[in-house]
Order: sequence, then C-alpha cells, then structure tokens
Amino acid sequence: MVGSGDIQPITILICCEGRVTEPEYLKIVMRQRRINSSSRVVIEVVGGKGQHERLIDKALIERNKLATKLDISPEDIEVWAVCDRDVMVRTLAVLESYAKKKGVRLAFSDPRFEIFLLQHLTASATNETGKGLEALITKELHKLGINTRYDKTNLVWLSKLLDNDPQRVELAIRNSRRINNPKNTPYTNLHILLLRLLEFEVGR
Repeated sequence: MVGSGDIQPITILICCEGRVTEPEYLKIVMRQRRINSSSRVVIEVVGGKGQHERLIDKALIERNKLATKLDISPEDIEVWAVCDRDVMVRTLAVLESYAKKKGVRLAFSDPRFEIFLLQHLTASATNETGKGLEALITKELHKLGINTRYDKTNLVWLSKLLDNDPQRVELAIRNSRRINNPKNTPYTNLHILLLRLLEFEVGR
C-alpha cells in the first residue's frame, strides 16, 4: 500500500490476444527504452487472453487481480486490450463501443499485428494478409541485412534492430499514422499505445 506521503505511480495493464508476439514486442520496447524502470509507472503485460469482447472481459478480471496484488483500487489502473481483426465478425466500431463501456482502451490492427511490426521496417499500406504479410516482413528484414525468416514466436531480430537503431520506434509511429483510418484496411492504432508508454521513458 502507498503511504500517505508517497505519490502512487501510474499503473498500466496491457492484455494481449496473443501469447507471444504482442507481449514480447512490448517487453522489448520497454526494455530498450527503459520504460518499466521508471518509478513513475508500473506496467503489467499479460498475453493469451482471448479475442475481442472476450479479451476485454478478461482484461477486467486481470485488472481486479492486479489491484488486489498492488493493494490499490481497480479504478486506478489504466487498462489496454491489444488485438487484431483475425476472425472477427462484428465491426471495429462495435468492438470499440464495447471496450469504451468497459473502460478499456483498444489497440487494434487490421488484418494482423504484423502490419504494425512492418511499420518498423518500412512505410507500407499493403493488403497482404497471413503468410503474405509474414513474407513481406522477411523480405524487408533481408533488405536490412538481417538474414532471418519472420517467425511470430521469435522477435530476437527486433530486439537487435532497436538496440542498433532506437529511432525505429519513432519510425513505426510515423508510418502507423499513415494507416490510421479505421474505415480502411490495413489499419492500426498501436502507435497510440506506444506513445503512451514512451511518456514514461527514463530521462523524459
């Protein structure tokens, strides 16, 4: 519990649909930009929490668990849900409305999270999906001299890329703004979550 004379750090909970890719991406960025070492913020990232409305509902369960763990009110926790379109049958507007009612911020990609990863490598509004999108990431990696094939369970290449060129994060933000129209595909607003996390970069 925070003492009466202490300033309670901001607490952010990020619940991801994927078990590996999205949580690993966030952890890489937070490590490289020294975000989670700030005394101003506590950030918890959990993965494998389901899709769409189910993800949002699970995020609230995780929020309550974290609140108990930290001995704070659930209302003091800022909650994000990270997911992509995948097999979603409802519209994004319906999902956003559901998230808003639950007090959860939505970080969404259409068609997949990989469209956001691609923006770290090049500005792209490709309509590729699935294996085609993964192949495009591999192609861009090879252009950079990174001799690896994209594998969603292994983001070692990204960790090394950001260590050598930290500004790739800012590049991804700029490129993502070009595909930030929810009426179009591809679409992502992951950069909004990224900007939020960067507010707590050590030294800012």
